[in-house]
Amino acid sequence: LAQRDLFNNVVISDYLFQRDRIFAGLNLEGHELHLYEQLFNLIKIKIPKPDLVIFLQAETPALHARVEKRGRRFEQNMEYQYLEEVNRAFNNYFFYYSETPLLVVNTNEIDLAGEKYNFQELINKINNHRIGREYYNPLGS
Repeated sequence: LAQRDLFNNVVISDYLFQRDRIFAGLNLEGHELHLYEQLFNLIKIKIPKPDLVIFLQAETPALHARVEKRGRRFEQNMEYQYLEEVNRAFNNYFFYYSETPLLVVNTNEIDLAGEKYNFQELINKINNHRIGREYYNPLGS
């Protein structure tokens, strides 16, 4: 993790290290949470900061519909209330996020997993976003 490839300018990931901290805050308590925080603080200094974070934001009903559509076994018993809490925690986190440039994409009306979505406009937004926070509301697909 600490060593980066000098010949590769682009790294794309669907994971943000702080994501685990959000889930830890929702699922751990007391001593477990305290231990997690200690480990998190030791590890986070070694994690490189991304050039851009993209937050795919949606309301809970849209997220719930996507979970059901995917049909993943480990997601089937997820309660709506828990999904609501996760969504609220992520929205709160990114409301205050200022570590790197941030692109918030409203995905309520688009299906990024669908074959029909034209990614070119989103790719242009990503390529042109350099500083601060930007909100992007793509046209529905």
